[in-house]
Amino acid sequence: MYPRRQPDNIGSRLTAIILFCLFGMDAVYYTVKFAMSALEELTNSEQINNISYYMFSASVWSELFWGFVMLMAAGLAALALRSEGFLKDAYPTAPFTLNTLRLTVMVLVLDYVVGLLLIRVLSLFSPGQEVEFVKPGYEYDFSLEMLPVDAFTSVLVAPIAEEFLFRGALFAALMARGTGPVATILISSLIFTLGHAQYEWQGLVIVFSGGVFLGLLRWITGDLRAAILCHALYNGWMVGIDYWPVVFGQSAG
Repeated sequence: MYPRRQPDNIGSRLTAIILFCLFGMDAVYYTVKFAMSALEELTNSEQINNISYYMFSASVWSELFWGFVMLMAAGLAALALRSEGFLKDAYPTAPFTLNTLRLTVMVLVLDYVVGLLLIRVLSLFSPGQEVEFVKPGYEYDFSLEMLPVDAFTSVLVAPIAEEFLFRGALFAALMARGTGPVATILISSLIFTLGHAQYEWQGLVIVFSGGVFLGLLRWITGDLRAAILCHALYNGWMVGIDYWPVVFGQSAG
């Protein structure tokens, strides 16, 4: 028996990382859905039916469940990379200085301002000059009941899981394969965008723009924590905008 040859660097896992980034959560989602459907058929249990309903409906428990699943999926990816000695490549850190914080805030502001400009431009190409971000079937009503769990998934779960996968593992694998910084930022942003199938094309443009800014921040600082913080602050601001009328009882208009 020959000892298993260890891969040279994280770039050797680029294909696997891309596939996981694009289809990892979908694979988990449909596996769980298939398993629950099979249980419903086999048991004909009302309790199983109720659990399945709460898991796949737009509810607090569904949002919370899938938030934890996303964290677990990223955690499994981290364990896989750690087993091959690549975790430090996928989660780079550098001294988090005041300058790092300034850069993070600057990128956050630029990302938001550019997003607003893009919305104005995109409205020119949209029916009735209204920009639709989310595809039909993916919307849900904002309510005080959904606010805590929405904040949890948007401000904590998504930034940690997505930044680890896209600006962490994927970014490092592309760089290790000899891809230049600009191409790495653009490719990782494109794959990040393709992972957001719930958005209309206008929303995907905004996602791509955000991915570019986050990739730029990751490259300049050499610290994934800066990208995670920027992503969390941006999402937190968006959650605040969405729920402001709900919390303070104002009309959306």
